[in-house]
Parts: sequence; structure tokens; C-alpha cells
Amino acid sequence: MTAPSDGSGEAAVDSGRGRRVLHLVGEVVLLLWILGVFWYYYESRDFGKLVLHLLGRTG
Repeated sequence: MTAPSDGSGEAAVDSGRGRRVLHLVGEVVLLLWILGVFWYYYESRDFGKLVLHLLGRTG
């Protein structure tokens, strides 16, 4: 028979998995936000201005 577990090991595993999932969700949301900004400027025909601004060549 196995010794009864206090559950702390399982909680640590669940916490690590949750942190990884949260990190992945955060990266996906950030990527979608960035793509949305680029798409907005592309659709508004100011995409060239955005690129120049990001490159630091405004004017």
C-alpha cells in the first residue's frame, strides 16, 4: 500500500500547470493585440506611417 498523501505535491503540480497556461494565454492575447493594431493601421491605409513611426523616422 502507498502512504496517504497530504496533497501538497499535487497542488504544486497544479499550480505549475496553471501558471504555464496563464503565461501561454497572456502571450496569445498579446500577439492578437499586436496583430490587431497592425491590421487597424493597414486597413486605415496609414500602415506606412506606422512603420516609419516604429522605425523612429517620423516627419
